[in-house]
Amino acid sequence: MNSPKRSCGCEVLLVQPWQLIQFSLLVVITIVLVTGSVNAQDTVALNEKTSSRPLISARVYFDKANALGRVQRWQQAAELYLEALRLDEGMAQAHNNLGHAFVQLGRLEDAADCFERAVKLQPEKCTF
Repeated sequence: MNSPKRSCGCEVLLVQPWQLIQFSLLVVITIVLVTGSVNAQDTVALNEKTSSRPLISARVYFDKANALGRVQRWQQAAELYLEALRLDEGMAQAHNNLGHAFVQLGRLEDAADCFERAVKLQPEKCTF
């Protein structure tokens, strides 16, 4: 006669870690769902209330515009230079580079204005 096999309790030890992992995953998913439900507009509004600094600095836009200029994407570069200047009007190099983008786009009067502003901001560097 075969006697029933007795459990050594190992199965319980293997099940408990999985149950703990499942519970942990449920907690993480709940946190993500709750915090993810915050509206993006609420986040921007909160940032504007708590900080006068923009989420993205003028330098980031400037660097991206430079990268676009290197691959001859002048319209997109000009838009990013304008965004950088919206955040930091005193960025002489952005005025200069925007002027170069405007030259490439055939907007010569706008380019001249940009070059003038760059020189006024940094007269010591009038050889932009």
